Amino acid sequence: MNQAAQPRVPVVDGYEQWYIDESPRNRMVLSLLSGIDEEISWSLFRLGHLSFQHGHRFFLKPLFGLTDALMEWPMWWVNENGGLPRQDSLLLGAGSLTEVWAISPEVEKKRKHALESLLILRNAALESANAAYLSGNRRLIPLLTGLKTLPNTPLNAEFIAYLAEIFYAVAGNLTLPSSKKDKPTIPLKEITELVATTKDRSLIISLLGGLATLYQHAHNSASISPTSPALDAAIRYLPLTLDGPLLAACLDYIFAHLSTPVTAKAFLHHKELANTIKCLVALLLSEQIGQPRQHQLVASVATAPQEPSVPLYQLTTDELQTLISTSEPQRTMDWLQRMYVPAAGHDETQGNIWQNYRETFTPHLETAIPAGGLATAADFIKKIMEVFPNAQAVVDPAPPQRYIIRGIKRRLQEGAFKCRWVRGACNSPAFETVEALYEHLATHLTDDAGGCEWATCPYGQAGSVPLERLKPHVLTHLPSSEPARRDPAQQPDTITLPSAGYPHPTLNPTERPIPPPPNPVLNYTVPAASPPSTSLTALLILRILFRTSFPDSGPAPPVSDENRFG
Repeated sequence: MNQAAQPRVPVVDGYEQWYIDESPRNRMVLSLLSGIDEEISWSLFRLGHLSFQHGHRFFLKPLFGLTDALMEWPMWWVNENGGLPRQDSLLLGAGSLTEVWAISPEVEKKRKHALESLLILRNAALESANAAYLSGNRRLIPLLTGLKTLPNTPLNAEFIAYLAEIFYAVAGNLTLPSSKKDKPTIPLKEITELVATTKDRSLIISLLGGLATLYQHAHNSASISPTSPALDAAIRYLPLTLDGPLLAACLDYIFAHLSTPVTAKAFLHHKELANTIKCLVALLLSEQIGQPRQHQLVASVATAPQEPSVPLYQLTTDELQTLISTSEPQRTMDWLQRMYVPAAGHDETQGNIWQNYRETFTPHLETAIPAGGLATAADFIKKIMEVFPNAQAVVDPAPPQRYIIRGIKRRLQEGAFKCRWVRGACNSPAFETVEALYEHLATHLTDDAGGCEWATCPYGQAGSVPLERLKPHVLTHLPSSEPARRDPAQQPDTITLPSAGYPHPTLNPTERPIPPPPNPVLNYTVPAASPPSTSLTALLILRILFRTSFPDSGPAPPVSDENRFG
């Protein structure tokens, strides 16, 4: 009986599935081993496309024989340099012979195969599984010796760059031997010298990153040289903070270099120690992105407007004795009439009015005030409405909530707006406002006025003064009903009170308790985002240097980072 035919996988260029077929008949591997240039070129081209575009599906281990086949051409170039002489003795100073004459087509074809094979290995090593598999290959270390044996010329620049990137990818899986006699080792000395001498940015990043990854292994850290040229290169490129990849590679290597006590203590004597610390601190400051914040230290601050320059009215001794001998509620009504006047648009808090009343009569409560004592707070507020019918008891909802009497204000001291014309002999009574005083004063300013007659003012006594000059002069004698204007940069326009209900104004304002600050706001900055990895690495380096700078006085109990470093 004929078996059903198995479906055939199409063998068409661009169909990747059969490229990674895990069988001994994989066409890619067979083409590489065929020895036919056309087949080798086709296979390397397809594998390069596959390793770059579909690297997540390209694994070396299942494809038996592929890794060794890909290493064949690069190893030929590392060992023989294409059969080319290393140096032309006839053209000393010109470098390699290939810098003067082109290489043969046969050698160029093999060199192309070596570069493409190395590129495929480099792309594959970016996957962690392939990097681990490559690190165990017996030909990897001899291949990396190309970083030592190949001259750094334009002909080898691309080849060395691929070797450096492969070294960077597999460095985390490599373990350096305890003795050089055990097995071939990585040419660390030549790698560090190459980092210090090359000007190729990508090569510097790859080699510094590979060394940092290699030294992160505890067993490999013993091979770090305190005077490594790579350290000088990392410090030299540290100020280039705008180049992120290069900065990260330099910081990673410096951190790995200082990971052992020996190298950390040796670095304290390095000539570039101070400059390194300055660069690290400058990096931390430049990468800090903060947001301004404010914190109110006090929930609310009670304020009151500046007191007018005209003093408030105070009871005379005779008036006080008369009120003390008067019984309630007449005493309350007489006191309100003497201390307050109607004033539309003005407010007085009920607490302030009640506090002024109690401060006036409480000292005489036990000695002179008749039986019955003082009025209660409720009766006192009712009498305000009787004495000032146009006033209103209002609750101000604005925080903090206040109970106010709208339509009254404190009476000013008698004589504050008194006319002193005719050398102080004017019989007009004192005025309530400065506007009323000015209107009265205008009656004295006539065309026959010979000069200023305000109190003892000598202006114009020697002769007649024109009226247009006398009127502006008279304004200098009028007192101001508003506080003097102050510099806003020096003093505020309000007075800070000890508390919201504290009476204001008072007879002795200097005896008030000390109020809180007028603007108790704490301004500070908080991070806008998490710090970048470069800042964290810089902090780790500074912490190592900080701890190393203290002498070790023997065994001591462990100290947490926040208590020791801050």
